[in-house]
Amino acid sequence: MNIRKIGVVLLALLLSGMAMVPMVNAQEANIHPGVPDIVDNATLTANTPPAILEMKSKGATEMEIAQYFLNLPKPRQAGWTEADNEKALSYFKQFPEKTMQGISPMYQDVQRDGRMVIYEYNYNGINGYMKPGNLEVSSTGTQAHYFTSHLGNSGNWVEVGVARFSYNPSQYIVFTYDSGRPSGQQWKTWGTTNSNIDHNFKIYVFDAHDGSGYIYSIWWDGILIDSGHVLHYYNNPDEVHEFFAGSANSFQACSQGYFRDTYLYKKVGSSYNTYWWNANLPEHTDSYYMSPVSLIKSLPMGSNSYRVTTWI
Repeated sequence: MNIRKIGVVLLALLLSGMAMVPMVNAQEANIHPGVPDIVDNATLTANTPPAILEMKSKGATEMEIAQYFLNLPKPRQAGWTEADNEKALSYFKQFPEKTMQGISPMYQDVQRDGRMVIYEYNYNGINGYMKPGNLEVSSTGTQAHYFTSHLGNSGNWVEVGVARFSYNPSQYIVFTYDSGRPSGQQWKTWGTTNSNIDHNFKIYVFDAHDGSGYIYSIWWDGILIDSGHVLHYYNNPDEVHEFFAGSANSFQACSQGYFRDTYLYKKVGSSYNTYWWNANLPEHTDSYYMSPVSLIKSLPMGSNSYRVTTWI
């Protein structure tokens, strides 16, 4: 298949489209792993940004598409000023992430997580919905609270999610992170959001290496908010609820948040595929939590993918 055809197929699929105890719904017993469930065309079409459709209609190649999104300006949310951004970045820098993609996470005493992850490096993107919930914080309890999804390989990863800090609890900040950016520049903020509604997120790594790495793009509720480069084309996904407190004993009660209806992008040979994240994937999905965090992984009736609910 030539490059132009590859770009068309990609667009049709992509954008036409520690107490660590896993808990699973009994419905999973009826699922036989190894034959992944392909995402239906209606779902893929519903997630297609208009700009992609336009580029597809003009026959753009994958590299042309990747470069377009890489170079496209990413303005912040209306009203989210540079001063807002700098203040928010000062909060993030006080709570550096300790998780390294691709290995069992190593935690400091003041970090607790509830997480679902596939450790094999087989995927090029992730698309799903998150409802973070209230993300409770206080100066004497959980001081920083992240609800976020990652895609990475061997310590190099990108992510997108929502954060809340005790320094300014009125803000639920939409952020991205790129571990490969220079020190102090890994975090970016886009604006604020309502954390008690479902938000669509998408991370995609293009099969387009421009000398600096493979080009990726990140969307939030259909808006392109970040792009850059990662070292690897094939990566592992995860979805995680992260808590940071002043001491190991000060994590406070937190209302429920969840991820749902997630699917994964995977290029096999010259074909681009999208699979629901459930037990039919050939890889094992690990889910765990660190006390006092709680986690339930289930496959709700009528859903094609896991729902991961976390809280304290």
